[in-house]
Amino acid sequence: MTDDVVFRVGLVAVSVPAPLIQTYFGRRARPHQAAYGLKRAAFFREGRFNFILHATLVFGMAALIGVYAASPRSLRWCALPIPALWRWFGLILAVLALLGLVEVHRQLGRYWSAYLELQENHGLITSGLYRRIRHPMYTMISLHMIALSMVSANWLLTALVAARLVLFFRRMGREEAMLTEHFGDQYRRYMQRTGRLLPRLRGGGD
Repeated sequence: MTDDVVFRVGLVAVSVPAPLIQTYFGRRARPHQAAYGLKRAAFFREGRFNFILHATLVFGMAALIGVYAASPRSLRWCALPIPALWRWFGLILAVLALLGLVEVHRQLGRYWSAYLELQENHGLITSGLYRRIRHPMYTMISLHMIALSMVSANWLLTALVAARLVLFFRRMGREEAMLTEHFGDQYRRYMQRTGRLLPRLRGGGD
């Protein structure tokens, strides 16, 4: 089996579990609700443009990965000269990110939502991965997407990943505003001692 075939199969193998993981934990947290059920208030909090753009990017990435797996020759025009060693590293990084995603969901429990909304009697999680990082789920998803772009060695997929990362940063600001409004000074103090995506360095910022 050539490296190219391994990367094609591997890309599909490490991309499919992410939505399955989130669907599983979403149904587990709220068994009588759809994992991706969207409420009106959450939709407007997200913003119509951001919601539509994010959905377009997600389905665009999925479609591109499918085309790459089925017909890699059709995407040679947007190939990137990434060394095989880095693509192997991308596969490993993707697996680690998926394991991290499972752990984040386990720690967040019923408070997770695919959208910007709070659950009934919502609590603030500040232990485990959340002890040093405010948004470890975004960290894991971002690492996973970056890993997918490395494995694919495709600049078009990389561009979609970059656009989705920009949306993540915009979304984190809205999420933090929502949590600050709900938890007040408790969340402000939490922000002061944590980083957004990585642990805060002593004396440093996010």
